[in-house]
Amino acid sequence: MLESRSFMIKLAALAVAVPTTAAIVYWLFLRDDDDDEAAYDTQKVETSRQTLIRVAVPSKAVGAVIGQQGSTIKQIQEETGARVTFHDRDTNRDSKDDRTVIIRGSTEAAQKAELMIHQIISDMPKIITEEVEVPGYCLGRLIGRGGESIREMSRVSKCKIFIDRTQDSRATHAPRTITITGPQEQIQLAKTLIEEKVEEEEEFRAMTAVNAANREQRKPLKRRADDGREKISLPSRVVEPEGRWDSGDTLQQIVEASPVKEFMEVFVSAVEHPGHFWLQIINTAALNLDKLVDDMTAFYSNAEIAQEYTVTEVKEGKLVAAPFEHDKSWYRARVLSVAGDKLDLYYLDFGDSGFAPLVDVRELRPEYLSLPEQAIECKLAGVKPAGAEWSEETCDAFESLTHCAEWKVMSARTVGYEPDSAGRQRPCVQLMDNVAEQPVEVAAVLVSRGLAAWEAPPAAASAVTTETVSTDLQPQSDPKPD
Repeated sequence: MLESRSFMIKLAALAVAVPTTAAIVYWLFLRDDDDDEAAYDTQKVETSRQTLIRVAVPSKAVGAVIGQQGSTIKQIQEETGARVTFHDRDTNRDSKDDRTVIIRGSTEAAQKAELMIHQIISDMPKIITEEVEVPGYCLGRLIGRGGESIREMSRVSKCKIFIDRTQDSRATHAPRTITITGPQEQIQLAKTLIEEKVEEEEEFRAMTAVNAANREQRKPLKRRADDGREKISLPSRVVEPEGRWDSGDTLQQIVEASPVKEFMEVFVSAVEHPGHFWLQIINTAALNLDKLVDDMTAFYSNAEIAQEYTVTEVKEGKLVAAPFEHDKSWYRARVLSVAGDKLDLYYLDFGDSGFAPLVDVRELRPEYLSLPEQAIECKLAGVKPAGAEWSEETCDAFESLTHCAEWKVMSARTVGYEPDSAGRQRPCVQLMDNVAEQPVEVAAVLVSRGLAAWEAPPAAASAVTTETVSTDLQPQSDPKPD
């Protein structure tokens, strides 16, 4: 009986304990579920929270951080998932001020982007500046037509190349300073490119010197008032036939290739007086002219071949091949006038004139017409005759000072323009002789000798600066003759 009662008590206790245990288990289950949900909610809040980081970028590193067309910034954003932008819209890579980059994203993404930007900045090469010196006469080749050569060297070397133009440009042989800014390795490349241009110029000058030494020293027939000829002003022109003798630059391109606002090296090829003379620019075309003359001389000196090019009809303005009466070479010439069987000729590439019998001239082959005329009509800037007109003594002194037709290098630059008798704009040029240690200004010498007078007070006449002049030596143009 007692055992039965004890069993019943245990059963009752068990009945009470089971629901209690079940309740406890259920409560614990609900608690775990609430904790999981809270943890999920906390994780979701942390994931959506944005981190903002500001990074100062030195001006020299802005380009590297941006990349070409923004490629570097795009790559950083793709790899990290962060958003990377500059603080302002101005992305001028040439600005001297530091720039601020704003990074937005998750903590991990923003920090990764920050590290990538700092790595780009630390990998930037050290920027230094070096100076090199080159002969002044090399500037034309270094700068190139419209600055194309110096821009190309800057592009290839990835350096900034600056040429100091404040130095005295009259002394073409004096050294000129070139400043190069960039990484050390790139500066070395820029120096190599500059050295190549200098070597090209030295080779060109050596060839020019040889050709000048081989040129005949001409004795031009001067156009004086007492020689019975009408004073003339002949416009230059370029004839473009179908067949080209040479594909070299036009005279306009030659002029543009010269350094802006600098003296150019020239030959004085013919003189009437200081108010009317002719120059040849010493450039690639000068070598082409010498080759043209050699080719024409070789061709027309062959009697059998030249006979086929006999001139049967001639009139004013006709272009012909003709010898010059003081040497044996053949040149391009234009007929000024016809007197019976005698022709008065203007030599296109030299500016001087001469007489030739009709039987001595030949038809000009079309391939000899493509090279632009090389003689440029000019006036000596800043001076006028000391008397009523230019004297014979002044003309002789001017020829001597300019080494006329002796093929010795002079320096010239245009300081203005003046209309001639035909209304065309003729360059007024300053002429310098750089043979001596100190450049000699031709106009100043003429005035000091009493052979010319200043058109303006000496201070104003000599106040020719690199800021107010250009090298626009160029011929005028007119319609093609028959």
